[in-house]
Amino acid sequence: AFGIVILGIFGTYEECGEFSAISKISGVLVMLFYPIGQAMFPYHSRMFLNGFSYGLKKVINSARYIILVYTAITILIMIFANEIIYLVLGATYLTSTFYFRLLAIVPLLSIISNLLGTQIVLASGNLVGYNKIFMITGLSHIVITFIGGYYMQIIGVIFANIFSLIINIVLLLVYIRILNKINCELTQ
Repeated sequence: AFGIVILGIFGTYEECGEFSAISKISGVLVMLFYPIGQAMFPYHSRMFLNGFSYGLKKVINSARYIILVYTAITILIMIFANEIIYLVLGATYLTSTFYFRLLAIVPLLSIISNLLGTQIVLASGNLVGYNKIFMITGLSHIVITFIGGYYMQIIGVIFANIFSLIINIVLLLVYIRILNKINCELTQ
């Protein structure tokens, strides 16, 4: 939604409409994961009661399959982008196929972020670290989207979404590595 606001300020009406339409398809793919993530959370929370390393291994085992499925979906979306755009949005939006292909990676990155943030950091009881990471990510998303929208309009907003998720994933990975190191030192 923030990208639409930024495009409303810096882009054309066409770009704002294109981004709004194609980002809804990406949003649906992310929403398909929500029930899976919600079902997994209590299980992973219980696994972390047996130790951080044990819980981490359980999440990694679950994540392998989920990431594999969503990677396949992402590849299929990129391959069949024209057909998807035509079926879902109509021939008018076929000019948005390039943007749609770029946005196809957003659901995969969002799910990886969820697996790292919710299924590992939150499930292991590290709410404070989780909140700090998402505060940093949220602020960086605002700045990157504003700059991207100002200088590159729709393509800048799309890349801002991707870069913000990558920043989030990197911060979560670093934090998880620190948590794992601390846990390993405490158990020795």
